[in-house]
Order: sequence, then structure tokens, then C-alpha cells
Amino acid sequence: LLMSSSSVFAYGEEGGRNVLEEIIVTAQKRESNVQSTPISITALTSARLEAEGVNTLEDIAAFTPGLVIGGNSGFQFPVSIRGISSAPNGIGSDSPTAIYVDGVYLGRPTSGVFDMVDLERIEVLRGPQGTLYGRNTVGGAISLISKKPAEELELFAGAGWSDLKEWRLKGSVSGPISENAGFRLSASYRDTGDWLDSGDGRRIFGGNSLSLRGAVSFDPSETVSLMLRGDYSKINDPYGAKRIELLGATLPLIDDYDTFTTDEVGLSEREIWGLSAQADIDIDTLTLTSISAYRESFSRTQIGSDGTVARVLRVGSAPGEGEIQSQYSQELRLTSPGGEFIDWVAGAYFFTESGLFDIDIQNYGAGVVVDHSVTGKTVNFAGFGQADMHLTETVTLTAGLRYGWERKDFTFQSQVVPLVVNPDVNVPIVSIPNTGNLIADDSTSWSSWTPKLGVNWDVNEDVMLYASISRGFKSGGYNTLAPDPSFDPEKVTAYEVGVKSDLMNGRLRVNASGFYYDYTNLQVRIPIAVGVIQTKNAAVAEIYGAELEVQAAPVDNMLITASLSLVHARYGEFLQTPVVAGACGGGVYDSATSTCDLSGNTLNRAPNVTFSISAQYEFELGNEGTLTPRISFQYEGESFYTEQNLPYQAHDGWQRLDARLTYVTADDSIMVALYGKNLTNDRYYPHSLPIGTAFTVATGPNRPAEPGFRQYARWAQGLN
Repeated sequence: LLMSSSSVFAYGEEGGRNVLEEIIVTAQKRESNVQSTPISITALTSARLEAEGVNTLEDIAAFTPGLVIGGNSGFQFPVSIRGISSAPNGIGSDSPTAIYVDGVYLGRPTSGVFDMVDLERIEVLRGPQGTLYGRNTVGGAISLISKKPAEELELFAGAGWSDLKEWRLKGSVSGPISENAGFRLSASYRDTGDWLDSGDGRRIFGGNSLSLRGAVSFDPSETVSLMLRGDYSKINDPYGAKRIELLGATLPLIDDYDTFTTDEVGLSEREIWGLSAQADIDIDTLTLTSISAYRESFSRTQIGSDGTVARVLRVGSAPGEGEIQSQYSQELRLTSPGGEFIDWVAGAYFFTESGLFDIDIQNYGAGVVVDHSVTGKTVNFAGFGQADMHLTETVTLTAGLRYGWERKDFTFQSQVVPLVVNPDVNVPIVSIPNTGNLIADDSTSWSSWTPKLGVNWDVNEDVMLYASISRGFKSGGYNTLAPDPSFDPEKVTAYEVGVKSDLMNGRLRVNASGFYYDYTNLQVRIPIAVGVIQTKNAAVAEIYGAELEVQAAPVDNMLITASLSLVHARYGEFLQTPVVAGACGGGVYDSATSTCDLSGNTLNRAPNVTFSISAQYEFELGNEGTLTPRISFQYEGESFYTEQNLPYQAHDGWQRLDARLTYVTADDSIMVALYGKNLTNDRYYPHSLPIGTAFTVATGPNRPAEPGFRQYARWAQGLN
């Protein structure tokens, strides 16, 4: 993971590590200092990722204000930014937060479930990014940027182990091919042992993953640069269900986090790969950028979803079935040189996606199998532009606009067949050729205008104030677990003000923002029956809050980092027709309208408070290297997973204490670290979901206290 020094300091004029590092980002489609970029953005460098022990995308949420990433659950990978979230099911729906890898949009949210390897940085953009990034960014965007080929030969090897019988191996090699070409290859492998008790003497929840990345750069002339990239990931992880609620009553086993009362071990398989080509061409003073990409993903889940030792209900896909997706995207951008009276970027975008979603619900109580087979296709065109007009030396006006058009074609086929009971509880779901009725065959198109208007003022060299108004658009879609008509897009209008400052001669960095969202046409998920979930536009919402990020180097070699997020996210008008008349969990039933009033409930995955703080000190050991102790603490307040705000479909808040002791040699060629994660052993369920209206299951607890170690060795030509 780490190909450079783990320090997050920069060297001052006197040679001491006494100022905070400058981070260059590409959040606005051109390079800029994060402190002069007038949006709310958290930029995590490779050094920060290593210091925090980041392995997956889920790990960054603990210290990124406003970001909540729930437990991975089958075809869902719920990501929330500032209270805007959803849990999309299958090819018919999308996530409100877009994930990008090297400028390429990942069409399926579960494509973001892979081990991090050889990253230069991660940029988390909070707030709607509809102008420059487009559809499905009402919450924000997460951009992962890989390291580029090195100018000199580099070799890297790393290994790690934790108390959960988990091994991690990483390695990379990079260097020149010729005078104007270079390469980079990296790999990561993880093997996790069984760390949960199944309740019948077996151990479960072990898994493994393999991630490969490669890049080749080529500069055929002084005005043309080419970058070819490829990646491949294969993940086999456990997936299980534990019943924690039955007909409105919390079950006694809800607090037993290390035992799963299940009849079989579920599975979650993913295979993801992609290729991309980026060309940057200088045309006089302008730069033309082309990013072409093709990606495929496969995701399959199987689970005894009744959450008990009895064989009642199994949901999943047969081998070779599940969610199968392919996508192609093309972006063209023309960028002006920086430092002009008007700095601008303009471009066009094309995206197409095709997918198949096949899932079976085996209902042993009814003696039947319900087989859903869904196909979908999306085509999206967009044109966009944004300009920064420098009205004075200190005041800049930003204006941008994007027009997008998209079409979704959708078919839904379903059948019910008799269930043949097999005594082997671990037998996989078998493929059933779907010859059922074609219930839905439809297509819908939408168009959107997503503008942005902003202004920023450089109060002095160290302080910038900014304000903006922007629009976001999340695609409409179709239900993949119910034969219902299409649902419409979500829209949000966001107002934001903020300040970015570097104070005390570079020793203190304080960034803060305040925001207000007018959020309309929310797509909400409504469980109807076992295996049937509807998505409807059923609500409006109001969101407002504030965020604070602080970095301080009070003395040489010391770094303190803290973040705070305060979010008020509530449904406004939200009336829902209950499945069972008079039954209104989490709301107030109105007999006159036969509706359940959920107005005022908290949005999903929108804790009122999240907080993190960390501190480290580098002890310089002369020619022997450095020794760095580090301690960090994170807190997340109560968070609900469903619109009803029921206590067993939520967690009531968690806190986590991590510690790390790192030794690095003077030439940065060897690192050894001892660490402990979740030393407070605070346990909770990061994801739970209702199964119809009868009961709720949790799909896996967070990890317990976890000691471990990491080490790496690297060699670079010319390394001192």
C-alpha cells in the first residue's frame, strides 16, 4: 500500500518536520491545492491511509466527517454522505453517492467492495456534484486515485496479520520501460479465518480476496501523454443472517455478537475487472483529456435469511447467476490553462450499462420457490461546463451547468414452482430455468439540469471563505424485487458556506462548513412480504448541519487530527400505506386515510453526531530511524437503517479506540508496526433489514478487539 514515507509532515525552512503537508487534488477536474478548492473535501493521502490502517473503503468512514458506510450486505453496499443514502437492490436502482476509480464511474455500488492497493490518495467530495460528475451524486462522490508509474525502479513487499486469523500480503513493482514509458504492477491478497461461532460447534465467517492492478504510461511526444490501466478483484466473503426481532419484540440473542444461530454458512462472491485508457493532449494552451473505460462485475449471494437454525427461508442465486453487469463510458474534457481571468473546463460524457439480476426465494413453509429474473439497460448522455471568473485578485465567481439525458429499459420475469426439499442443509441453490410470466417490460427516460453557482474570497494568504448553491440528481429506476412501475429521480438543492484556513505558520489547519439541503422525491424502500420490497417516491426531507476538520502540529514531529460532523436529517411530509391495516411501526397511524405518518423520522444512516480524533509523535532515533506511537478515537451516534426508525433496525451509537506503534528505518526501506483495533471492544450490527413484516435479521456484527502487526520492505533506485 505504501510506496513513500509515512510522514504527514512537510519540511520547513529549518529542516524540521514542523508544517502540515500540501495536498494536491483533482476534485474540480484540474489540479489544485485542497486548501484553495472551494468545496467540502477530505483528501486522504497514502501516508494517512497507512497510518489509519485502511484496508477497504468502509474503513475511511470512521475519520471522514459526514460519511457513513454500512455493513456490506449481499447486493447492497449502502453509502451515506450528510444523511443522503440508499440501499439499492439489483440492476434497476442506483446509489446516491458515486464511486470513481481513476476517473471512471462504477455503475454498481458493490463494485466498490475491494481491498485498497497502491493508492496515491482518496478524495471524498461532500455535497451534490451534479455539474462536473453528473448523475447519482446527490450525496457526493468518492474518488480513488492510483499511483502512477515511478521514474526509477521501485520494489515493495508488505505483510500483515491480525488476531482474527487474518493474513494480508501486498506487493508492487514500478519503474521505467524506456525513456518515455513506464509501468506499475501491484497485487494484494487477504485470507481471513473463521472468527464467529455458528452455535452448533462450527466456526464461520472466514473469507479471502485477491486484487491486481496494473498501469502503463507512454509519452509519445511533449504534447501527448497516455495512461493505460487495468484492475481485477475476486472476493469470497461470508454472509449470514441472525434473527434479532420477531413481530415487534427484540429477541434475547441480539446482544450476543459472536454467535450466529443459522442453519448454514452463507456466501457472497464478487468478481470485478476493468480497463481504461486516458489520453492528455496539449492543444496550444488548452488540454484535451479523453477517458475511455470498459468494466464488468459479477456478484452472487446466498443466505439462510430466516436467521434461525430451522430451515425456513433461503434467498440467493445459483452458481453462475446473480447480478451480472457490464458498462462502457467515455468522457471528453477540454481544460483551459490555469491563472487566466477565466479558468474553465467543458466536456461531454457517455455511459451505457447492461445487466442481469437473478434471485431465488426458497420458502420452505409454503413449499415453493419464487424466482425473479430481471434485465436492464441504461444509456446516459451529458454535456457540462464550469468556469471560474477571477473578478479581483481575491474574489472568484464560479458558475457551472450540466445537462443529462438517460433512458432505462427494464424487464421483470417471475415464476413460482414447487420446492424440492434436500436434507443437506448446505446444498447450494440450484438454477431454475425461468419460464414464468413476463410481468413487466418497460422503458423510461429522464432529463436533468444540474447547475452550480459559487463565490470564494481569499481573505488573506491563509484564509479562504466560500459559498455555493448547487443541484444534484439521482436516477430513477425500477424495482428488482417487485413487479412495480418505475420510480422517479431524486433531486436536491444544496446551500453551503465554508472556510478553509492554514494558521500559525502552517502548524494549524482549520476547515469548516455549514449546509442546508432541500431534498425532494425521495426513493424509499417498503418491505411488502418475504422477498418482496417496493421502492417508491414517497417523501421529502430537510437536511442541515455543520462539519469541522482540524489538523495541528503544535510542536515539531507531533500531529493531531480531528473531525466533527453535526447533521439534522429528517423526513418532512412522509405518509406510507402499511402492509397490514392499523400496523404502523415507527409512525402514527391515521385511520381516516389508512396511512402511517412517518414525518419527522430520521433519514437512514444519518447519525446526529460523528467525531474522530487522533494523535501521533515521531521520536527521531538518529541514524536508526523513527519510532511513532499513534492513538485514535472514533464515535458515531445513533443510526437507523429503515424509514420506520425501529430500534432493532438501527444501532444506538458506537465508539472505537485504536492504537499503533510504528518503527521506520532512517532510509524508509523497512517498516514494522504493532497495532490494536477496537480496543474498547464496542460491538454493534452495521446492517439489519426487515424480512417482510414478520421479523428482522442482522447480517453480521462489526469486528471485536483486534491486535495485529504489519511490516513492509521496499527498495528504490537511488534510495539513500
